[in-house]
Amino acid sequence: MGRVVVDGTEVELPKTVAQCSMFRQWAKCVNDGQRMRVKGVELTSLDYPSVAKDNRQFIAEMPPSFVGLRVDAKCSVSDRKLYPLVFLRGCSYTLIPIVTVKETGTRYVVMTVSPCIPAAHMSYTQLPVGSFDPNGEFVGSDAQELKKAGFLELHQKHLSPVASVTSAPSSTDESVELFTANREVKQSWVDAAEVKYSKGERNGALTSLVVVELQHAWRRTTDARTLAALARVDSMH
Repeated sequence: MGRVVVDGTEVELPKTVAQCSMFRQWAKCVNDGQRMRVKGVELTSLDYPSVAKDNRQFIAEMPPSFVGLRVDAKCSVSDRKLYPLVFLRGCSYTLIPIVTVKETGTRYVVMTVSPCIPAAHMSYTQLPVGSFDPNGEFVGSDAQELKKAGFLELHQKHLSPVASVTSAPSSTDESVELFTANREVKQSWVDAAEVKYSKGERNGALTSLVVVELQHAWRRTTDARTLAALARVDSMH
């Protein structure tokens, strides 16, 4: 177990939680603030990236990907109790894979289509998401599909950072780091990909890819993170 002080209250939590950066950053913000009084913090749930579950050598090296807390806190001004549930997700990563057609210069973006239980949608379209392993490699099920599509250089040093955005912090601290991966292809690659991936989606593949002309990609999704990323990329060109 590890001990950490939150607003003058000593809290005992598992070391993996007490030492992870997203919890320490949250505790620092609470300690630096002046309008919240914290009397207790209880761990309610804990999860790790899928890559850590699949490869146990990473568990000791990788911090948790999700920490659920129940916080006993009051407003220091009104003395009223505050909503107690906190979901720490820290930073997540979204990749914007862009392919440029050599013959015409037309730009396309590669998006994923997969089931999304929270949205109750079996064909949820968004940009690829994942995490970076300790070696700096972009990993996850979306990364595997991208490598099959020819995006072989998914190490962080080969990706271009675009921006960092923050989701509305109702109960979560989540921020999103955006990166681009660029590749030049022939028009024949785009034509073949459109046929190949639409066939995979129709056949019930859990995760499929879709290639969409960049300027029209916003029409294919309702995902806020994806829309923000597309708008950011569009403003750069």
